[in-house]
Amino acid sequence: MKQLNKLNSIAFKLISGFMVVVVLIIVLGAVSYNSSSSAMLKSYKQNMAGTVNATATYLNLGMSQIHAEAQKITEDSDYYNYYRGAYKGNKPQEYMLWSSLYNSAQSAASASDFIMAISIFGDYGDGISSAGTLKPGFYDTFHKAHGENAEDGVWISSHEELDSQDFYKNAASGKPVSTMVKYNKKNYLFICSPIADTGSNVCCLVPEKVMLKQAYEIRNMTVGITIVAIIVAILVALFLAFNMHRAISMLSAYWKKPQMAI
Repeated sequence: MKQLNKLNSIAFKLISGFMVVVVLIIVLGAVSYNSSSSAMLKSYKQNMAGTVNATATYLNLGMSQIHAEAQKITEDSDYYNYYRGAYKGNKPQEYMLWSSLYNSAQSAASASDFIMAISIFGDYGDGISSAGTLKPGFYDTFHKAHGENAEDGVWISSHEELDSQDFYKNAASGKPVSTMVKYNKKNYLFICSPIADTGSNVCCLVPEKVMLKQAYEIRNMTVGITIVAIIVAILVALFLAFNMHRAISMLSAYWKKPQMAI
């Protein structure tokens, strides 16, 4: 039992000595992970902010084209005359005008990359759409759905899951936003940039795990190296402790033997 206690004492001291190196490896890994994480987040924020701002500038150009085309249509006397029924007593001429307006809308929609379709309709006459045929009564259906707001323009789109988020509502203030948020219990970088004075914004969500992919690799590598280092330290300590104990035991046995004087 005494011999075993000595062996355990030697092994413990050796393992403790090796653990100092292991602790330093852990500290180095933690510092490397924290430093790389901060640097990567900062870099992503800067790069994504630049990308979102560039996208906002590009979309502002597109929305300016859309506004110009819409203005052109509303100021066109042919559209005005047709939808106020100026030619209701002359059906052939009215149909020829409708056909001309339809071709004009088709050409305008295909001429711009920002315009997917143009639709024009009123409480009189047939609707025009470059996307297909509008059913009779479409004006009433649209007006009931969107009310008087449609007179000055209305945004017809929604994303119920995102629209209900506080961080998304706060972005409606029209100021640039760059912050970390929680979405579906996960961390995201949320960046939002206003599109000039249109009242619209360009927003994006970047998963934290994507931004910190390389940092996670450093963390996992550190954990792996630490585990291997601990196992190797224990095995080496036990091996050295066993050999040291055996050598000490042999010397002790030797000195305990009666010595013959010459």
